[in-house]
This record gives sequence, structure tokens and C-alpha cells, in this order.
Amino acid sequence: MRRRQLLNAGMFVAGIGLIAWIIWAVGWPAIEANLAEIGIGWFVALVVLDLFALLAFMAGWWVLIDPHVRQSHFINLFGVFLAGDAVNYLIPSGNLAGEPVRAHLSRDALGLRQAVATVTVHKHAKLLAQWLFLVVGLIVSLWQFDLSTPVMLTAAAFLGGLGG
Repeated sequence: MRRRQLLNAGMFVAGIGLIAWIIWAVGWPAIEANLAEIGIGWFVALVVLDLFALLAFMAGWWVLIDPHVRQSHFINLFGVFLAGDAVNYLIPSGNLAGEPVRAHLSRDALGLRQAVATVTVHKHAKLLAQWLFLVVGLIVSLWQFDLSTPVMLTAAAFLGGLGG
């Protein structure tokens, strides 16, 4: 257990270090200028909106988890969910590197089989939901805009290929 605590502390320090490096690389004046451009109110609104989206995606994973496990592990599993998202943002993998991380980090609470199963089902449900969102977007685009036939057919073909 001591080893895991040291690893967690090390990962926390590494995360803070990464944030500090990003701020240093971008430069505080550029960050301050962007914050001034949108204003603190809009910044807080964007943070809350993103937090709501993360909680909604977490809820999607949460319903797939055994109810007995759900009762006592929400905060830990939310941390696992955020760790998976962090890996997805950092590694250009087509947004799939975080899922093995989620399964690995939740294996103690869920058991490896359930961890892999819930992560896999959740990812497929998320992909299907995103595809349906794109279908609705295509329908609205075809209805609202005067697009040429080749553009409409190409968009529909690509969307069908994504769905397949």
C-alpha cells in the first residue's frame, strides 16, 4: 500500500509539474490576455460546462458498474475516469489510450473482468452517441443549407462508414 501512495504522490507532483511547464511554455502574458479577452465569468461558465459534461460521461460509466461497488467508490472511480481522460488528451491515440488506463486503475475496486467490460461497453455507447449526434448534424445541415449533391453524398458516405 505504501508503494501505491508513493506512486499517487509522484503522479500528483508530475501533474503539477506538467501544468507549470505548460504555463511556462505558453507564457503567463498569453494566458492572462486570453482570460482577459473572455472575462472571468465566461471562464467559470466554461469550466462548469466542461465539469457537467465530465460528470455526465462518468454517470454513463457509473450505471454499468455493479451497484454494490458504486455505493462506496464514486470519488475514487471519478478520479480513475479523469485519469483516463487525461491520458486521452495527452496521447494522440484516436482517444483510446485512456480506456486501458481506466480498466487498470479500477481493477482493484471492480475486478479486472468487470473493469474491462464496463470500460468497453461505456466506450461503445459513447461512440454510438457521438455518431448519432453527427447523424443529426448531417440531417440539419442537409435541411438548412443548399449543398451540392456530391457534397451531400460524400458526407452521407463518410458518416455511414463511421457508423459501420
